[in-house]
Amino acid sequence: MFVARQPIFNRKEQVVSYELLYRDSEKTNTYSAEDGDQATTDLMINSFLNIGIETLTEGKRCYINFTESLLSSDLLTYFDPHQLVIEILENVPITPALIMRCKQLKKWGYTIALDDFFLNGTHYSNKLLEELLYCIDILKIDFLKTTTQERRDILNTYKKYRLRFLAEKVETRREYEEALEAGFHLFQGYFFSEPHVISGRALSTSFHAYHQLLNELSKDQPNIQTVTHFIESDLSLSYQLLKMLNSGGMRRLYQIKSIRQAIILLGFNEIRRWIFILSFKELNVQANSSQKEIIKMSFIRAKTCELIASRTKREHPASYMLTGMFSLIDTLVRADITELVKELPLSDEVGEALLGYENDYSFVLGVAKRIERNEWDDEMLDGNLPKQEAYSCYIEAIEWCHKMFES
Repeated sequence: MFVARQPIFNRKEQVVSYELLYRDSEKTNTYSAEDGDQATTDLMINSFLNIGIETLTEGKRCYINFTESLLSSDLLTYFDPHQLVIEILENVPITPALIMRCKQLKKWGYTIALDDFFLNGTHYSNKLLEELLYCIDILKIDFLKTTTQERRDILNTYKKYRLRFLAEKVETRREYEEALEAGFHLFQGYFFSEPHVISGRALSTSFHAYHQLLNELSKDQPNIQTVTHFIESDLSLSYQLLKMLNSGGMRRLYQIKSIRQAIILLGFNEIRRWIFILSFKELNVQANSSQKEIIKMSFIRAKTCELIASRTKREHPASYMLTGMFSLIDTLVRADITELVKELPLSDEVGEALLGYENDYSFVLGVAKRIERNEWDDEMLDGNLPKQEAYSCYIEAIEWCHKMFES
């Protein structure tokens, strides 16, 4: 059982919840109808018990699809209504029993969403629809299956029910802006990872300074004098370095007499990782909610790439981490990726991967993206890495990112 997540935004581009995504086979991205009950049961067990719902959703509500039989089962009653949004699949028939069950769930405090809603659908043509809509909180409307006019008609026809309208499968920024203008309240899809090039802002001086240092640290044999000079000339970096050593439990073993000594004790690899994180901290301070989600996604991709590289015994896992981290930098700073690659002190291989050229870095990044979207093709994503182990890299990356943002 493999679980991924997709953020759901409000009109302020704040992440308010996640839909948990899952699949069962090597060929399709969803469970077949006959396996739907087992799919949802396994998903909930894996999410709430095995992985941990706090890890997956960071305390926000999660949307989970429910089949007709599971809606009437006792499974729902074991989960906190403040953690769960019940998503009724589009193939669930509207019956008096369904309406009665939804009324009961509403009394218990559950939020209910109706998936893939559209006008004139055969399963929405009966008179029970109106009664059901008074029990529903959210209507999900698929942008890939509906036209602009159909979406407007849905919003105009059903706004009297005081529903929240969720635009799903919004893949581009243009579609997001169209949904925003039409009056949708919630938005789901990969639009936030699409470049949104407006009057771009340049990367700050300190951001460049971090990456000049990172460039030195990425060499096979970094010059310790150069690294020491960079850190000694920045009070904040010096303080953070000593604080890191203290938190690592070395305080009792060593009395630090110089920045150079601190660098030797910590090691180039750990300092590289530390500088890498600090450079994005600056961007995070001024970021809005959707940008912070992009930063989180960048960290998760970065760590996933690093772990895949390490477990497949590739050289320089830190360079794979850089590839994942900067895979969304054009979206984050709203600038053209070609110009950004010129500005950053990245290796040729990492830069080429970010520009879309095929090499081993872009291959590993592609694996990370497929895990992220739950688009699995083969049992072995990489010749040396079984699917289960690749997936464990993703879960470990989410946990690492969550802990890092908490601290």
